[in-house]
Amino acid sequence: MRQRHLTAAAALCMLLCAAASPAQVQVTIVVPGAQATTDGQGDNQFPFNPRSVGTSTIRYQQVYGAREFPPGRYLISQLAFRTDPQDPNFPVPPFSGTTGTLQIDLSTTSASPDGLSTTFANNLGPDNTTVFTGHWVLSTANNGAFDMILNLTTPFSYDPSRGNLLMDVRNFGGGSIDVPNNFFVDFDAQTTVGDSVSRVYTGQSGDGVNLPTGIPDPLGSLGLVTRFSAAFEPSQTPAQQTQALIDRVNALATGGVLNRGQANGLTQPLENALRSLLINKLAPACSQLSDFQQEVNGLLNQRLLPAQEGAALLGAAAVIRAALGC
Repeated sequence: MRQRHLTAAAALCMLLCAAASPAQVQVTIVVPGAQATTDGQGDNQFPFNPRSVGTSTIRYQQVYGAREFPPGRYLISQLAFRTDPQDPNFPVPPFSGTTGTLQIDLSTTSASPDGLSTTFANNLGPDNTTVFTGHWVLSTANNGAFDMILNLTTPFSYDPSRGNLLMDVRNFGGGSIDVPNNFFVDFDAQTTVGDSVSRVYTGQSGDGVNLPTGIPDPLGSLGLVTRFSAAFEPSQTPAQQTQALIDRVNALATGGVLNRGQANGLTQPLENALRSLLINKLAPACSQLSDFQQEVNGLLNQRLLPAQEGAALLGAAAVIRAALGC
């Protein structure tokens, strides 16, 4: 019986590995993923308008958890942010302006969300890369869309298997928005201990950008909701990714996060999609993956699935669909 089991497993591996090879596709990843279509609980003007609170320059680091990125290699070419939701009774008009002189670096980091060192150098990874320098000319319709777009002058190669992602921003001041008490948009942010983002930054100082250390976040775990655009090369075929997603749902049932009935409701469309992929039926697989996403959203709407877990499942399915050209 054992030999027969091993043979069946080997056969499944051969089928999975024989499916279409991974190909590079364009993807967008929102972190925290739970805020992809849901506003964050907070807002933040740091690091792009430090003088709004009396600071002329600032250094700001934010970490993004690797768990938000499906396995593979990303060539990140763009960051995007959105404004904090406005009171419909007091709508804010569209806004445009120019930041101070920025230096933005990205790196892989061993620091974890809610675990950043207040010594900036301790958070940097060996692949630290300057991805943008200069003034950022931005505009927003103030309608909650990710329309504050920052195109990187140097794309950054990121592999989440090597650690979390760190954004390091130095704002040297200046720019049309860098004046005391000037109206400036509030960036959407999330402040939940245990989620996938947190920050550390310099406080009120005349030359904060050159300080080697920051202060602990008084809000505990705040971070800007950020959308990454990247060319993505998955480390697994779509069939392998789908099998990994099935395994992830089953692990949630084993861990008591979902009951078996809820897990079966999620794995059924995934198993259908896997069968379609193994016979190269891509259109049905796209539809079946969409059915899975609808099931996840149903559990989220009923509060039967934690937001972070649901976001991870939805994000993984979206990456598979992108690879299939759905």
